[in-house]
Amino acid sequence: KVLTFLQMNGRSLPSVPGFVLLSLVLFGLKQRTQGNLAAPIGLRSGIMTASYLTQTSRIIAFKPETPFWMISTYHLHPFDGAIGLSICALLAILFFPQRPVQKDTSVS
Repeated sequence: KVLTFLQMNGRSLPSVPGFVLLSLVLFGLKQRTQGNLAAPIGLRSGIMTASYLTQTSRIIAFKPETPFWMISTYHLHPFDGAIGLSICALLAILFFPQRPVQKDTSVS
């Protein structure tokens, strides 16, 4: 049962690193907008929409000999392969959470 839980149907485990990076991105974006959730929700919606449109419109067509580690082993998981993980890593670098600025509230 533990192995089944870790495999998560055999397709979800490779998505974990991408989702961890995406979580950092969304948290960093929320922090940079002083807690406003509109930006993280908009970014996540944009990623989902772009992924759906790319998959359904067949804008990008991969050759059968394309290595599975580069794109993904399953076409509906955009963060599995090296390309999706690279995009998540780039976004994580750009929007990495910063230390909050401490305001001096002492009265002189």
